[in-house]
Amino acid sequence: MRKLAFWLFVVFVVGIVFSTFSPIELRPRSGALAFERVLPFGLLGACLILALPRRLVGVQLAVLLIAFGSEFGQTFVPGRHSELSDAYEKSFGAVLGVLGGHVVDRLAQRLRKGRRQPKGTPPAPSEPHG
Repeated sequence: MRKLAFWLFVVFVVGIVFSTFSPIELRPRSGALAFERVLPFGLLGACLILALPRRLVGVQLAVLLIAFGSEFGQTFVPGRHSELSDAYEKSFGAVLGVLGGHVVDRLAQRLRKGRRQPKGTPPAPSEPHG
């Protein structure tokens, strides 16, 4: 699952780079700009934390850097502009995605641990004998 999450992260980075630095006419649009900024970065953050679950701080910093960097990079693209409010929306989505992915990973770990039976121990009786 970690490899899949990593490759999905790569796909999202490529999509975000294309959407951010391509001419405005080529950018995908849904009509809800906040949604277009929050959702992709949320998925980006979730994929990266699922790929690297023990690197919470590093992942958080990486997605924030991508969010602010992608917005700042637009200042160098003709016809595009950089807005601090857009960077905040992207970083909000990234933080939510990382935290959501972290919670999902922790729950999955607990479920996996709950299904494992330590070696050499008999299963707990389901009903008392007698």
